[in-house]
Amino acid sequence: LTPRPPRSTLLDIRRQRQMCIRDRLDLARAYLDMGDHEGTRGILEEVIAEGNDEQKQEASELMEKLD
Repeated sequence: LTPRPPRSTLLDIRRQRQMCIRDRLDLARAYLDMGDHEGTRGILEEVIAEGNDEQKQEASELMEKLD
């Protein structure tokens, strides 16, 4: 059997991942402000695939601005 990392480590990894996704949302907003819709769309697709429910909702709302 492979040893599992401690629960606190798993929680830290999840928090870091969520922070990265928040950073991607900020980056998507910046791209949108600059008019780079293709770049915005790619980042938002990643957030929709990997984010939590709140982040997915926010990404979907931003995506609507591209259409």
